[in-house]
Amino acid sequence: MKNPTVAIVGGASLLGRELQDLIRDSKLKWTVRLLSGEADGSAGTITASGEDATYLEPISSEALAEADVTFLAGTRESSAEALRLDPAGQFVDLTGVVKDDTMQPLLHPAAKGLALLLEKLKYAEYVIATVFEPASERGHAGVAELQKQSSSLLSFQPLPKDVFDAQAAFNLLAEYGEDAPVSLAAVEDRIYNDLLTLRPDANLSLRLIQTPVFHAYGVLAFVRFPSAVDSIESLFQKDPRIDLRTGGTEAPSTAGAAQQDGFQVGSFRKDRRDPRAWWVWMTFDNLRVAASDALEVAKELL
Repeated sequence: MKNPTVAIVGGASLLGRELQDLIRDSKLKWTVRLLSGEADGSAGTITASGEDATYLEPISSEALAEADVTFLAGTRESSAEALRLDPAGQFVDLTGVVKDDTMQPLLHPAAKGLALLLEKLKYAEYVIATVFEPASERGHAGVAELQKQSSSLLSFQPLPKDVFDAQAAFNLLAEYGEDAPVSLAAVEDRIYNDLLTLRPDANLSLRLIQTPVFHAYGVLAFVRFPSAVDSIESLFQKDPRIDLRTGGTEAPSTAGAAQQDGFQVGSFRKDRRDPRAWWVWMTFDNLRVAASDALEVAKELL
């Protein structure tokens, strides 16, 4: 029996590289074909890391037909092009393009984190969560623009604004500029709708804030219980998905969560005013969560 063949549309994207790392680290005997993340048929050689170079094939019906499963990890346009070229293929979508009831949806990584919080806080009356969005959710373009804005501000140069249409560097944004390709409100809606898919009874209110952070989500949650609670740490113990950061260990941080599995939880604080309320801090690598979920879906399809 031959080894499965998988294709990654957007093989050079942040998600595409994360997928490659996980496939390699998992020692899966898959043949991996890397396709361009552009919808115009472009391909070429790229410098992946160090001195290694990787060739990206153009997106074509032939390449897609030879794949047992195709990961969509490029642009929304490249995902749509792949679906057009191979409508009968098996796809795992990391871009949020696929709208097909026959396919298993890949839910937003922030929704996964919020659902885990609600699972652990099942006795809470309600939860109010502020989710802090990293630039890598906008892909290479978001990371590059944040980096260029940071250096431009320090050198008093004009700011590039193709991705955020606003100053993202050294700043917090509740909204992008009106000419941004994606609105922050739309991302917030997707997170909430995906959360309802996971937990239809979710008693959670949500706001999304863009941060000047390259990688990893942060979630600050206000949790109110029906009665006073002395401690909530035990609610998060003995779960392999959770890296509980208490008892003298370093508190969760976005820098500490980058390139790590699971969800870091800690920095529990009892509310000063309300004896029934607590604050919880969670961080997790958005790319790792999305790529890990995609890998599990692909294993089921193969």
